[in-house]
Order: sequence, then structure tokens, then C-alpha cells
Amino acid sequence: MRKLKNTIKLEEFEMSFYNNSISLPLLIILFFINQEWEGVMNFSYWNDLGFQIVWWLGGILTMAISLSSFYAMNHAGPTAFAIVGSLNKLPLTILGFILFDLEVDYKNLVCITFTLLAGFLYSKAKLDEARNKK
Repeated sequence: MRKLKNTIKLEEFEMSFYNNSISLPLLIILFFINQEWEGVMNFSYWNDLGFQIVWWLGGILTMAISLSSFYAMNHAGPTAFAIVGSLNKLPLTILGFILFDLEVDYKNLVCITFTLLAGFLYSKAKLDEARNKK
């Protein structure tokens, strides 16, 4: 995306639209392979106004998250964005355990620890890369 942004001079909205459009062919293929179309066609809440409002809000918020991600990356730099991205996993994980009333067991802790360590390692590598460029 960085090379594309620099060669074509894309703005945040254009980058977000292009990035989200790239995934559509794969999603459509998986949609039919996994036979999810049957569930979609038989979904009973399509005509429910409450569902439609939540569905549209979900799409709008998804686009807002994508736009804000590209905006943050452009204005703060990819290194800072990578560090924040790896550090936000811990509070989100704790919040997920609290909100969904999940049991904390050995397998969960090992997976969470592995993910956090990978995020920290990635952030350290990005910081070292940025320092070596200077």
C-alpha cells in the first residue's frame, strides 16, 4: 500500500476503498464454497428495521475504522501505527474476557501470551528498522 500510495498519490479514502475492494473476490469465492448463501437467503430478519439500521451502522463504522487507520498511518508513521496496533491487544483481550464472561484457562493464556509476544517482537523489529534507516 505504501508504494501504491507514493506512486499514485492516493488519499486516505481512496486507500481505504482500494484496500477493502481487494478482499471482495476472495470473500465472494468463500461465500459460495462454504455455502453461506443458503443462510443469507433464509435469514428471517432482512425486513426488520432494527436489523437494517444496525447492519448499515456496522458498515459505516467499519469504513470509519479503515479510514482512521490510514489517516493515523499517514500522520503518525507506520512505525508508531505498528506499535499502537500491537499494544492495543492486551486491553482488548481483558475487555473481551470481562464482557463475554469467559473462563481464563491455560490454553487461553498461552495463546494470548504468544500473540502479545509476537506483537512486541514485531514492534521492536519496526523500531530497529526505523533507527537503522536514520
